[in-house]
Amino acid sequence: MTRLRPVNLFLLLTVTSIAALLIAIVSGSAGLSVADSLSALTGGGTDQSRSLVLSLRLPRALTAFSVGGLLAVAGV
Repeated sequence: MTRLRPVNLFLLLTVTSIAALLIAIVSGSAGLSVADSLSALTGGGTDQSRSLVLSLRLPRALTAFSVGGLLAVAGV
């Protein structure tokens, strides 16, 4: 098995982190499509989808992302 160079490993982890963050934002129990979620992130979409994404899903995803990172730094 070949080892990844540090730059390639960093790029792979960055892309994976961004993908996980986007999946956390677009997934939920409300029937909101991926396109609606992404348009709400960019300022478009309906008021309901924008409110759902910006007030509920984005803070939840960012909190989970930062708590996971802090737990990793702490060595838990």
